[in-house]
Amino acid sequence: MKILLVNPSITPAEVYARYSPGAPVLPPLGLCYLASVLLKKGHLARIRDCAAENVPLSQLQAEIREFEPGIVGVTATTVSYAAARKTLRAVKETNGGITTVLGGAHISALPLATMNEGEDVDIGVTGEGEYTILEIAQRLEKGESADGIAGTLTRRGGDVVRNEPRPETAALDDIPFPARHLLKDLRLYSHTPFRGAKFTATMVTSRGCPFHCGYCDQSVFGRRWRFHSPEHVVAEMAHLKETYGIDFVSFEDDNFLLSQKRTAEICELMMRQSLNLSWSCLGHASEVDDRLLPLMRKAGCRNIYVGIESGSSRMLALIEKRFRIEDTRESIERIKKSGIHVTGSFILGLPTETKAEIEQTIDLALSLPLDGVSFFLFTPFPNTPLRELALRHGTVSPRWEHYSTHPGRLPFVPEGMTEDYLLKKQAEAYRRFLLRPGYLAKHIGMFANRRAVRNGLRFLKSALKDG
Repeated sequence: MKILLVNPSITPAEVYARYSPGAPVLPPLGLCYLASVLLKKGHLARIRDCAAENVPLSQLQAEIREFEPGIVGVTATTVSYAAARKTLRAVKETNGGITTVLGGAHISALPLATMNEGEDVDIGVTGEGEYTILEIAQRLEKGESADGIAGTLTRRGGDVVRNEPRPETAALDDIPFPARHLLKDLRLYSHTPFRGAKFTATMVTSRGCPFHCGYCDQSVFGRRWRFHSPEHVVAEMAHLKETYGIDFVSFEDDNFLLSQKRTAEICELMMRQSLNLSWSCLGHASEVDDRLLPLMRKAGCRNIYVGIESGSSRMLALIEKRFRIEDTRESIERIKKSGIHVTGSFILGLPTETKAEIEQTIDLALSLPLDGVSFFLFTPFPNTPLRELALRHGTVSPRWEHYSTHPGRLPFVPEGMTEDYLLKKQAEAYRRFLLRPGYLAKHIGMFANRRAVRNGLRFLKSALKDG
């Protein structure tokens, strides 16, 4: 079977608005995982990242005519859903006989609504898609119907049929390394200076998150935490270094530090194999201690990205962040003493939040010894606990293309605030953090390449527009 996997064309400006110069451009690892499973079973797969490669629909249509795939699979987050629909329409206009498949976070969160919105999707895939797309390909290759495949939605007689969910993949080591070789050029991708370096590759070493943060949608990976073995993780790192010459790895797991035992084993393997790679990860500040931190630093950890979210105890309780601000401060100071940098994430404009509580959050960010920050604007993603609260306590946009944390138009405006106020407050928060006396001089080494310097200056210029 010939399968073309597509990341739809959406520009950084459409996702990050004024902050696009400093925004990450990350490879579509989800599509790379799908392709790796298809290739292993003998299918012919291609990936076209229309976003990173800036591929217009006319060029994609030309490739479809040349490649003649039997299946075109498109992935979509909520913010890229509108672009995905245009892509699917273009596929059908090119060849109506192609089976179109839509997967990703948006349809996983709103499966029936998404299928009912357009006839251009033949099959919807929810949750993890590796073995679902493989079964679709195997069925169609034999000329069989795709009806009844677990993890899918199909059409029958004008109706949408939702089939039983596919069980989450437990044995992650059975999935081959992502097929990054199908991407045009890994150097098209970059992370923020806070979480990457000269030539950064991204990895996902675990799936699922047991926490219940009210703003977070877990419809793809679910709550059950599953993980690659330390041996698999380090083997993939070695593969990236040997094959592509990467300098840095950014672990994109929701929580890389969930198991201190596993983290320690990964670090020890890195050192035994002399990988000499620097890396960053995401995790809760409370999940590292004075025994693990020196080991992580010695193994190459340079930055931990920590979800702090708010300086208001009331807001932390609302979003179900079950830790105290004082404990977070102590944990961050412990990480800093180990020689590892810390980047903190914060959310402004939560449902029922007051202007005074927003100020508390900004003040907390300024008071912590952080090396970097993300100031997100709250986004009421579908299928999240806080969305219903947002609908009752503010204005929620019906346009999915607004659903970015650094938007041009807000997806949510709380009662008592305006869109203009929140956009200016976000810019002010970045400005106050980044332009403190000594900050740029102290962190100039973070901007270690020409692109980072250029993007950093453009990012600062954007943050200064309202200053």
